[in-house]
Amino acid sequence: TSAQLGALTTVQAAALTSVQVPGLTSAQVASLTTANLNAMGTDQFMALTSAQVRSLGTNQIANLETGDLAALTSVQVQALTSSQIRALTSDHIPALTTDQVAWMSTAQVRALSSDQLALIVTAAFQQPATVQIPALASAQIASLTTDQFINLVSTQLTALTSSQIAALSTDNLIALTSDQIGLLTTGQIRAITSTQIASIDSADIAALSTVQIRALSSAQLTGLTSVRVSAMETADLAAMTKAQYRVLSREHAEVTQVA
Repeated sequence: TSAQLGALTTVQAAALTSVQVPGLTSAQVASLTTANLNAMGTDQFMALTSAQVRSLGTNQIANLETGDLAALTSVQVQALTSSQIRALTSDHIPALTTDQVAWMSTAQVRALSSDQLALIVTAAFQQPATVQIPALASAQIASLTTDQFINLVSTQLTALTSSQIAALSTDNLIALTSDQIGLLTTGQIRAITSTQIASIDSADIAALSTVQIRALSSAQLTGLTSVRVSAMETADLAAMTKAQYRVLSREHAEVTQVA
C-alpha cells in the first residue's frame, strides 16, 4: 500500500529495481518521502513513467537531488506540470542540461519565473526551439541576463515578438552587436521604444539597413540623439520617406547640412 511504501527505509527504496519502479502506482510514488526518492539511483529515476512523474508533489520536486533531475529523459521532462516547473529551485535550474531545456514545451517555458529563467546557463538557453521564444512573457524577456540575450542564435532573435522587443532592457538591447541589430525585422525595429532607441550605440544606428531605416516611426526618430543622427550615412537619409525626413530635420538642424 501507499502507507507501506511511505514507510520504506532509504536502504529499501534504494534496493528497488528499474523493473519494479514502473510498477508503482501514482499514489504510491506520491507517498514516497523525499529521502526515499533521493535514495533511488539515476537508473531507477529514469524508469519512472510519465504518469508517475506527474504524480510527484511540488515538495518532492523541490527536494530532488540535482543529479536525479539532470537524469530525466525527454518524455519525463515533458511530463512535468507547470506547478512542478515552478517548484524547481535555484540549484535545479542551472543543473538542467541543454537537451532538457530544448525538450520543454512552450507552456513549461512560460511557467518559469523570471528568477528561474535568469538562472538557466547560457549554453542551455541557446537550445530552446524558435517556437518557444515567442511564448516567453514580457516579464520573462525583461529578466534575461545580458549574457543570455546576446547569445541568442539568429533564429531565436528574429523570433522575438514586438511586445518582447519593447520589454527588453536597454542594457540588453545595446549589448547586441551590429550584426545582430542587422538581423532585426522591420516589425521588430518598429517595436523598439523611443527610450530604447535613444540608448542604442551610434555604431548600431550606422549598421541599420536602409530598409530598417524606413521602418523607423516618427516617435523613434524624435528619440534619436544628435550623436545617433550624425552616425547615419547619406544613403540612410536618402532612403527615408518625406515624412521621416521632415521629422528628423525638424528635430535636428544638422540633417539638412548632411543631406
